[in-house]
Amino acid sequence: MPKVVCYGSLVRDIIYHVPHFVRPGETLPAEDRAVFYGGKGFNQAIALKRAGLADVFQAGSFGPDGLDFLEYLKKEKVETKLIYPVDVPQGHAVIQITPDGQNAILHFGGSNRCVPDKLISELKNFLSAGDWFIAQNEVNLLPEIMNELAEKGVVIAFNPSPCDDSIKALPLEKSSYLIVNEIEGATISGVPSDRPEDILKKMREKFPATKTILTLGENGAYYDDGKEVIRQEAYHVKAIDSVGAGDTFSGYFFASIINGLAPKDALSLASKAAAISVTRPGAAPSIPDLKEVLAYKF
Repeated sequence: MPKVVCYGSLVRDIIYHVPHFVRPGETLPAEDRAVFYGGKGFNQAIALKRAGLADVFQAGSFGPDGLDFLEYLKKEKVETKLIYPVDVPQGHAVIQITPDGQNAILHFGGSNRCVPDKLISELKNFLSAGDWFIAQNEVNLLPEIMNELAEKGVVIAFNPSPCDDSIKALPLEKSSYLIVNEIEGATISGVPSDRPEDILKKMREKFPATKTILTLGENGAYYDDGKEVIRQEAYHVKAIDSVGAGDTFSGYFFASIINGLAPKDALSLASKAAAISVTRPGAAPSIPDLKEVLAYKF
C-alpha cells in the first residue's frame, strides 16, 4: 500500500447562521455561532482516513494556539510527524451559512502560509515513486514540492482552491489528478462555469496527461482521464451545511482509487459521502466513516 501525504491547512472554522449573506454596508445579526475544526488539508486527511486508508500523513504547520488540531488528528489515527510548529497565529475562517445550506467563507491563512522550507527535503526523502501527495492551495511551498515530487514519480493529486493568482505559478501539468469545482474549472480553463463538458475538454487540452475530476455540487460530478468521461449524479438529501462537502468528496474519491476501486465506483462512493456530510453541521465532524456510507439509504 502506498504512503499517502495530505499537505494542506488546519483552520478553525467560526460559523454563523444568517438569513442571507451580508451585503456591502450591512450589519446583520447572526442566529448563532459555532466553532469547528476544519481546513482543506485537515478535512481531506480525515476523509482519507475515514474512507478506509491505513496510512495517512498530514503535512503542514500549526500556530501556538493550534496544538489541539494535532490532538484531534492523532485521535483519528492520522500521522502528524510532518506538521511543524510556527510562531504565527492559527489559520481561521469566518463562515456564513444561509437557510438553504449555502456558505460564504472569509479565510485567514496564518500559520498555514508559514510552513518551513525543511518540509521540501523531508517529503523528498519520505515519499517514493508510486506514493501519493494530495494537496490544496491554502499553503506555501507548493511549486517547489510539486516539482521535486513529480521528478520522483510520486502521484500528485491537487485541488486548486482557493483559485487565485498564485495558481499561475504552480506546475499544474505535473499533477496526476486535478479536482476542481465549476468555478475553479472555469478559472483555469477560461470556459464559463455553466459549460462543464467544455471545461473538461479545455482541461484535457491544457493538461493531456492529467485526470480531471469536476465537481458540480447538487448537479453531480464528472471524471475525465482522456479515455473515458464518466458522469455521476448527486445523491439528493436535505442540506443544512455544505461546509466541507467538497473535501469529503475529494478524500473519499482518492482513498477509493488508492484502494483499487474503478473511477466510476469511486465517484459514486465519494458522492454518497459528500451527500451525507451536508446533512449535519461542521466540516471535519460531518465527515462520515466508510461503514456509514456503505449502509446509508438514499
